[in-house]
Amino acid sequence: MESILEKIDQYDLFINLLTGSVLALLITKTTSINFADGDAIELLFSYYFLGLVVSRIGSLLIGPVLKSTKFVSYTSYTDYLHAAKRDPKLEMLSQDNNLYRSIISACVIYIATFTFDRTVYQHSHVFSGYFVLASAIFLLVLFTFAYRKQTSFISRRVNDNK
Repeated sequence: MESILEKIDQYDLFINLLTGSVLALLITKTTSINFADGDAIELLFSYYFLGLVVSRIGSLLIGPVLKSTKFVSYTSYTDYLHAAKRDPKLEMLSQDNNLYRSIISACVIYIATFTFDRTVYQHSHVFSGYFVLASAIFLLVLFTFAYRKQTSFISRRVNDNK
């Protein structure tokens, strides 16, 4: 267990646990969905995974939506890499920026979950089996696109540092 935690970046561990546990707490306290079952290790892994999902939804959906509406604008990734070499504080600012995006994502997920719970889930027990299947398909698609995005970042970094 200790070696697993050593391999996870402390920032990622903290952000994913923070957003995952806060979202799980909100959902557990205000909907019929319970994230509080299990021992401490199960809960840590569940909260970390939930936080990872929150982060990926923020990266793949929330960020692009905010960019397409011109609410935010980005510099090119190449410019970011060059600036990060000269300004060490830029990495910390980027991490803070990602935290805010994850919080936005957690709020969107909470609102959607709360609405779903109040309108559909509590009125149809037949639907709950399909919800699990739909969630698994959603996670498959989400992490497939996350993998593609990460691969693209790695390729760009390699090309920028030739």
